[in-house]
Amino acid sequence: MKRFLPIPCLTTRLLIVVALLVAGRPAGVFAQLQGQVAEKPFAIMYARDVTPARMADYVQRLNDDLQVGKRIVGMLRERRLDLMSKQVEAPVIGSAWYMVPGLIPSFEPVTFQQAADLNDVRQILQSRTDQFGGGQNSTASFTEVTEGFYRLTNQWQWSSQIGPEVQMDQFPTQPQRRGLELTNEILEEDGVRTLKRTQRMTSYFRFHDGMLYEANFEELQTMTLPEGEAVLRAVQGQTDLGFEAYLDRIPLGIRTLAWNMVNAGAGVQMQQRDDEPEELYGLRQSSGRMVLPLIQAVLFDVDHADGWATFADADHPSLQGEARVRTRANGQLSRQLQELASGRSLFAPILDDHAAVTVHLCLHLPAEFQEVASSSAEMLLYQTRQSLSEGDLRHPAFESFAQTLREIGERRTLELLAKVGWTTSSQGVIYGGLQVGDNPELVPALYRLAIAEDPDVADLFSLETTDLGAQLTGRIPEDAISEIEKLAGIRPTHVFLLHANSCLWFAVGGEHADEAIQQAARDCQQSGSVARTPLLSASIDVPRWLEYPRDDPSGITGMLEWLDTHQSYFPLPGPGALQLGDRGERPPLLRRLIERGGDADAQVSFIADDSGLILKARLGEALAHYVVARQIDAQERMMDRMEEQRARAEKAQKEAEEKLKQLQRERDGVSQ
Repeated sequence: MKRFLPIPCLTTRLLIVVALLVAGRPAGVFAQLQGQVAEKPFAIMYARDVTPARMADYVQRLNDDLQVGKRIVGMLRERRLDLMSKQVEAPVIGSAWYMVPGLIPSFEPVTFQQAADLNDVRQILQSRTDQFGGGQNSTASFTEVTEGFYRLTNQWQWSSQIGPEVQMDQFPTQPQRRGLELTNEILEEDGVRTLKRTQRMTSYFRFHDGMLYEANFEELQTMTLPEGEAVLRAVQGQTDLGFEAYLDRIPLGIRTLAWNMVNAGAGVQMQQRDDEPEELYGLRQSSGRMVLPLIQAVLFDVDHADGWATFADADHPSLQGEARVRTRANGQLSRQLQELASGRSLFAPILDDHAAVTVHLCLHLPAEFQEVASSSAEMLLYQTRQSLSEGDLRHPAFESFAQTLREIGERRTLELLAKVGWTTSSQGVIYGGLQVGDNPELVPALYRLAIAEDPDVADLFSLETTDLGAQLTGRIPEDAISEIEKLAGIRPTHVFLLHANSCLWFAVGGEHADEAIQQAARDCQQSGSVARTPLLSASIDVPRWLEYPRDDPSGITGMLEWLDTHQSYFPLPGPGALQLGDRGERPPLLRRLIERGGDADAQVSFIADDSGLILKARLGEALAHYVVARQIDAQERMMDRMEEQRARAEKAQKEAEEKLKQLQRERDGVSQ
C-alpha cells in the first residue's frame, strides 16, 4: 500500500506538479496560437493519484502528527473534490504539449485525466459547470456535440455606469486567445449609459481510450491524442510521475533560427570594443569559442528526454526518480558528453568516507578550456598591474595564482569536493578541496597575500610545512564568527588550507579541523589511484549527522537542528520567506519526522556517456515529509503575518479617519 504522498505539492502554493500538468496555459503569446497545431505532441507529463482528496488527507495527517497545516486543511476541504473521477481509484492526470509553428513558436496544452466511462465524464463536466456557473455574474453550461465530445462554456459579465465622454473607440480590439472571447458594449436607456463587459471561455473535451482530454480548441475532436507507453505505465501503476519530451519533433527550421540568433548575438559580444584591453578581449573570445559549440550541439543533437519518479511505499521507504536526455548517435553532443565524463578524480578514494554530507563535481573540459584558463591568467595579471604599484609585494602572489590557472587549463579537469563531517581528532568540520596542480608556491602565495592585504591582522595567519605540503592556518576574528553564527548557528574559529596531492584542501572548524584534511590527503596519497566518477554527485545522511556529539565547540554537529528551528530558507525558501521575512524561531520538526520512520537520507547524481545525460535521485520518505511540512508551516506563517499587517493597516486607517473627523469637528466649531 502506498504511503501518503511525500512530495512538496500539497497546497495551492505547493502543488507544483498539478500546476504543470493541468493548469499550464500560455498567456503571453496570442496571435501565434491561431496557427496549425502539430499532429503529434512535443511533450507529455503525467501523475498518478495526485487528487485533491488525497492531498487533503495527507495534510490532515501532518496536522494530526505535527500540528502544522490546520489552516491549509480547511482550505483544501473547502475545495470541490468532484472535479476528478470518483470511480477510478487512482486516476492518472497529465498534459500533452503540442507545438504551434510560427515565427515565434508557441505550445498548446491538452490536459487529460482518467475516467471510467461516459457517465463518469458527464458527472465530471457537470461538476465543472456547477463550479463556474450559478454566480450573480457568471453562467456555465456544457453540451454534448457528439458522443464522447463536449463543449463547456463559461461566461462572466460586469456592468458599470459611464459618462458621455466614454466611447467604444477607447476599447481597442485585443488579440484573442484560443477559447477566450472578450467583448465590450455600451448600452443607453433613459439617458443612462452603461458599459457591459463580457468574457466567454470555451473548453472542449473528448473521451478516448479511458481518458478525458481537454483543450481550448475545437481540433481536439479529430487530432491525434497521446497513447504512449508513458501514460500506460502510469495506468498500470509502475510509476507515479513521469514525462516524455520528443525534442526531435521541433522543426529543423526553428532550431536553425534559434542557433542563428544565439550565434549572431555572441558574435557581436565577441567583437573587440574601443579602448578595451587585449586581455579582456582574449578572455571573451576564448570563452565564446568554448561555449558556442556546446550550445549548437544541444540545439541540434538532443533527440529525446524522459523521466519517472515513484513515491514511497511500505516496501520502498524513499522517493526515487530518473531522468534521461538522449542524444543523436555519433553526434557532436555525444562526443562532448563523453569528453566531459572522462575526467579522472583525485578525490575518488574518500568520496565514501562516512561524512554526513558530500558534494562532488568532476568535469573534463574541452580543449578550448586551456585557452580560457590562459586568458583568465592574463586578465588577472592585467588587473594586478592596474591596481597595484610596481613595487608592491603582492605581485609575486598574483603571478603564482596565474601559474595555477594555467596549470588547471593544461589539466582540463575541474574537480571540486565539499563535505560536512566529524572525527574524534578534528571534531565537527566542513572540509573539501579543489584539483589545482603542483604549483608549490600556491599556499605560500596565499599567505603572503593575506598578511600584505592588512598588516593589522597578520598575526591571525601562520604558514607551516607538513609532510604533505605547505599549510596555511587562519584564525577567524570574533566579529566574523558572530556573523557566521547569525547565519548558520555555528562558531568556527579556524580556517586551514593545505596543498597536497595536486589539490588545494580546505577545512573550517575548530583548532584541530586540519586533522580532517590531512587524513583525507593521506588516504588519497596511499590509494595512489584515480577513477572516473559522475559529473556531479551529492548525498546527505541526516541520521548520521544527528548522531554526532552535541558538545562540539564549533557547533557544526548541531547546525542541522539549528537551521531547522531558525532559518526560513531551510530546507527550501518557503512562501513569503524572502518577501516578508520569517521572524523568530520555528517549531522543531526534523527529528520528530525522522522518528516517525522512513529513510532520512538523499542522493543525486549526474552521469554522462555517449548516449546522453542521466540524472538519478533518491529522497528518503522522512526528508520528503520534512520538506512538505516546512513549506506548509511557512505558508501558514506567511498568512498569519499578512493578517497581522492587514489588521495593523485597518487600525491605522480607522485612527486616521477618526483624526480627520475630529479635525473636521474642530473646524466646524471654529466656523460657528
